[in-house]
Amino acid sequence: MTYFSKIIIIGLLFMQTTGFGQDYHSDEEDYDFLTGLVSRDQLQSGKFGEYFSQNYKDYQPDNEIIQNLKNTIFTHKIQIIMATWCHDSQEQVPRFYKILDQLDYNTNFVEIICVDRNKEVSGYNLEALDIERVPTFIFYSDDAEKGRIIETPQTTLEFDSYSILK
Repeated sequence: MTYFSKIIIIGLLFMQTTGFGQDYHSDEEDYDFLTGLVSRDQLQSGKFGEYFSQNYKDYQPDNEIIQNLKNTIFTHKIQIIMATWCHDSQEQVPRFYKILDQLDYNTNFVEIICVDRNKEVSGYNLEALDIERVPTFIFYSDDAEKGRIIETPQTTLEFDSYSILK
């Protein structure tokens, strides 16, 4: 074996044992990784709970639009497809819950489905929902989709929700 071959082998062993050169993915990012049907309580705990608390507290919905939403939202079901690893979900989902709380909407009727990094979840056929980005907030009236907010609102969550539901 040549000197050059030995150097290559030692270098490869070094890279393999240290993870150097690999697509390293920190476990810390995923220790709070939720998938499947989850509850609001689950979202408000762990690492995601920290994002939830801060973004919920900081968001100030437009009270005039909240008053308008009160006339339309209670006859609709809401489904949220989200990911605990997703920055937009960490920001938008708590804000959406603040709006729902200000409306006195029973959030037990909100279905939350958390997806993995491939935007898949075991036991659910998300293909039928055509989810490309998260979070996706879907509004239903009589089991028919009325509209959705995808990833981030065009204006604000409360305004976009009202635009869908009016």
